[in-house]
Amino acid sequence: MHKARETVTMSRSRKLLFNLILIFILWLLLDTFTYVSLKKIQQKYFVFYQFTIPTEEQIEVFYKRGFQPRWGWDIPKEEQGNLGNRKSREYETKPVYKMKVFGDSFAYGSEVGDHETFEYFIEEKTGEECLNFGVGSFGTDQALLKYKDNAIKTKYTFLCVMPENIGRCMNIWRGFYQLDCKFCWTKPRFATSNPTLSRGHGHIFH
Repeated sequence: MHKARETVTMSRSRKLLFNLILIFILWLLLDTFTYVSLKKIQQKYFVFYQFTIPTEEQIEVFYKRGFQPRWGWDIPKEEQGNLGNRKSREYETKPVYKMKVFGDSFAYGSEVGDHETFEYFIEEKTGEECLNFGVGSFGTDQALLKYKDNAIKTKYTFLCVMPENIGRCMNIWRGFYQLDCKFCWTKPRFATSNPTLSRGHGHIFH
C-alpha cells in the first residue's frame, strides 16, 4: 500500500515536471515567433520607437562635417560654393543677385548632382543667378533662421516648404523624428514665450 502511494506521488511529480517543461518550450517558441514577427514588422513599418545613442565618432563627424550652432547643421563645407551656397558654379562678387532659395533636401537637391538641381536649371533658362541655400533634412524653422542670418542680398527669395516639414519644426533631435536616422544632429525649435498668449495678445517666437 505504501509503495502504491509512492508510485502515485512520483507519477504526479513527473506529470507536473513534464507539463512545466512543455509550457516552457511552448512559451519559448511563442516568444521567438513573436520576436521575429515584430522585428520584421519594425523593419518595414517602424511601428516601435527605437533609439540608438550616437558614438563619439559619430558626434565628431557631425561637428566636423556641418555643425552650425544657430541652425543645427549646414551644407558640408566641402559642398559649399564661394557664397556659402551649394556649389554648382562660382559667382562673381556683386551687391545684389537675382534669386536665392532656402528649404530642405528638396531645395538642396539631395541625390542629384550639382548641375541637376532645379536652381541650376532656373539659371540655365533665365540667365540669372539662383543661389541654392537649401540644406538636407532641414525643417522650415531652420530654413527661416538661415534666411535671417544670410547676408547675401537678392531681388527675390524663395522658401521651399514640403508638408512633411511641419513635423520637423517640433523636433530637436533628428533621431527622435526619423527612426532609421544614421546621424545624430540636433536643432533648435520655435517656442512661444509671451505670457499673455492666453489673453489673445499675439505670439512671440524664438
